[in-house]
Amino acid sequence: PLVLVLWIFDRQLLGLFLTDPATIAIAEHVNTLVSWSFVLFGITIVLFGVVRATGAVTPPLYILFTSLVVVRIPFAELLIPSWGVEAVWWSFPVGSVVSVTLAVLYYRYGGWRSAKMMPARPHAEAHDGGMGVNTP
Repeated sequence: PLVLVLWIFDRQLLGLFLTDPATIAIAEHVNTLVSWSFVLFGITIVLFGVVRATGAVTPPLYILFTSLVVVRIPFAELLIPSWGVEAVWWSFPVGSVVSVTLAVLYYRYGGWRSAKMMPARPHAEAHDGGMGVNTP
């Protein structure tokens, strides 16, 4: 919903912080490209929250690493010579599409449902919980 509000009232909201019409036009363009990618990233984070709650934490880490370091950064680096700064802005939706696609695939087909949490360790002795009080 916030992305939709930003998209509808983009010029007015940007006008609160920017005064130059050329700068506002650039900011509108960037918002149009980048803001929707945060919706996709939000879906990714929700799916990974469910998956990580079962104890499967490594695959989400690998997927986020892949979407950022293997896809988003190289995409921008490779296309900056021909696209200029546009490559940076387009790398956000490209990386987000990759992360949400991999997240949905892992959520649907991954083995996270069989992941097990580590068993609780028995408390051998009380320790200071950081508040100067021994806790069991």
